[in-house]
Amino acid sequence: MMEFIPGDNLWEMIKKQGAPFSEVQSIAWIIKICDAVTYLHNQTPPIIHRDIKPQNIKAMPNDQVVLVDFGVAKEGSTGARTATGARGVTPGFSPPEQYSGSGSSPASDVYALGATLYALLTGIKPPDSVSLAIGEVDYVPPDQHNPAICSEIAAAITWAMQPKPVDRPQTVDEWQQRLLAVSEGVEPVSDEEEPESEIKAAPQAADQVVKPQPVPDPVSDELPCPECGSRNRPNVRFCEQCGTSLAAPGMICSSCGVESRPGVRFCEECGEAIE
Repeated sequence: MMEFIPGDNLWEMIKKQGAPFSEVQSIAWIIKICDAVTYLHNQTPPIIHRDIKPQNIKAMPNDQVVLVDFGVAKEGSTGARTATGARGVTPGFSPPEQYSGSGSSPASDVYALGATLYALLTGIKPPDSVSLAIGEVDYVPPDQHNPAICSEIAAAITWAMQPKPVDRPQTVDEWQQRLLAVSEGVEPVSDEEEPESEIKAAPQAADQVVKPQPVPDPVSDELPCPECGSRNRPNVRFCEQCGTSLAAPGMICSSCGVESRPGVRFCEECGEAIE
């Protein structure tokens, strides 16, 4: 039986106050969540949470935070493939490998932590990772939404949100140490250079002033979800509320029953030819 944790989650708090959290507060909370996730990853076998997002973090009266909802957590060897029925994705926070079932690892939770910090500091949900990975949408660095974010923290978030797992920090502790180093004003020590970002950043005019934005209301040109009816930002491939695909119906594989993108000739799950 799961314990009920009272109170609002961090996303509900953002919506109520109509603005993102401060950099100091956001980093303090994320560092505490990193401690909890590192503990999970250090279990034998490791436990990958797979659904870290502001909606699954609750702030307590003593300024502590609690990570909740382990409904899609996976126990087992890192990199193991995930059964189709066990997959869970939250657009904006789940990395590409959770959509394809190619294998979750500690780097998968690193992506979600980076996306969560992005949302806490901007009040905006990041685009879904698949759309970023294939270039359907541009990656807008968080400090373009909120100039109060320091460039080092923005760079740490971008590092965590790389589409390819190999390009991200491989452990939560590695990423947490980067945040601690920046927050304490100390240059982080690393034996390897941080990989160059593969996600495309949208250009910003030199004289453009961008103010912190509250969570946007739906507008008329956003995409409606056929499943839940909520409206989504243009060009996203999956509903930001329920995860339903917004693309044209795909091809169903007769061998494994998994739906692949329209026009593909081979199943993206098992590799069998799609007729």
